[in-house]
Amino acid sequence: MGLSQEKLAKSLGVSFQQVQKYEIGINRVSAGRLWDISHSLDVDIGYFFEGIAKGLGRSRKIKAKPKPKPKPKPKPKPKAKAKTKTKTKAKTKT
Repeated sequence: MGLSQEKLAKSLGVSFQQVQKYEIGINRVSAGRLWDISHSLDVDIGYFFEGIAKGLGRSRKIKAKPKPKPKPKPKPKPKAKAKTKTKTKAKTKT
């Protein structure tokens, strides 16, 4: 191919760090971006799919992310009981 990440990034209008993220797999490559990459590298878009068995993509089941559990509602605080004054007997010295 003979194209550096920096030159590819410039032709795509993104940073070379973004190209690195695409290459490593941190960020997904959209179909449109893949089309742009194929033109920048002067290859057919099918180049990126060589070696993939036919029908493999359709037979895989994509697992949906589970929905987050709803947060439990906070329990109401119990009402404070009114303090009652208790009489204490004074100690007397004998």
